[in-house]
Amino acid sequence: MLGVTQYEAVLIPKSIEAFGYNIEYNQYHPDSIFVQRLLITQPQSFGRATMSHEQLTLTKGPQKEKYPVTSNNYRQLLQKYFNLDVTINRLEK
Repeated sequence: MLGVTQYEAVLIPKSIEAFGYNIEYNQYHPDSIFVQRLLITQPQSFGRATMSHEQLTLTKGPQKEKYPVTSNNYRQLLQKYFNLDVTINRLEK
């Protein structure tokens, strides 16, 4: 079928060390989307919260609420939805 994403999985237990390369790539490689752009996502009691340097998206079932992320509000959003108390230099500008 065209336009349908299909996944295949093999149920073989693996140690966390087996994922070392992928973890390193996602954290440090210049081609990784997680290095190029700020992105955090986490399940919430209401659904899911996802935040980039541009917006916070709250997914509640089929509904999505989007809010702008600014240098004035990003720390409050990180604290409220992700329990993080951090300063992100590129968002301070």
